[in-house]
Amino acid sequence: MGGDAAHHGGAFRPTSHLPLPESITPSPFEAPASRGVCPGAFFEPVHPLASSGDYRTTPFYELSPIMNVVLLDAIATVSKMQLFDASPDVFVIIAHDASLLDVVPFFPKGELTGWSDTEDKAVSTWRFLRDFGNAVEVLRAKGN
Repeated sequence: MGGDAAHHGGAFRPTSHLPLPESITPSPFEAPASRGVCPGAFFEPVHPLASSGDYRTTPFYELSPIMNVVLLDAIATVSKMQLFDASPDVFVIIAHDASLLDVVPFFPKGELTGWSDTEDKAVSTWRFLRDFGNAVEVLRAKGN
């Protein structure tokens, strides 16, 4: 459990260990059981480093000194969490991650056991990207 190490998936994803894929299946904009595909490039225009080409390996957000008592410790914690996040043997879940509400069972409705036998991690990893849906649509409508 990532706990409060981050408050949004964009604070620790993507990374060089877990780059934003060329194609995201299922699309973060569709139901978890969907087989719809979303190009990872849809998120380039909304990433702060879009023009540098590092958008596939750099998190969308930087940690803030306002939200972290000791910023360097928070950065170190997230950096370590990113290594776990890239492992197929670890399913990182941060506290208050609303993007997972339609993917994994939440207490008291169920337990998160046997996740490695399901697609829960694959479905959940890029689910936070749907938060950028409106920005992606606006920029795509403008031709960006």
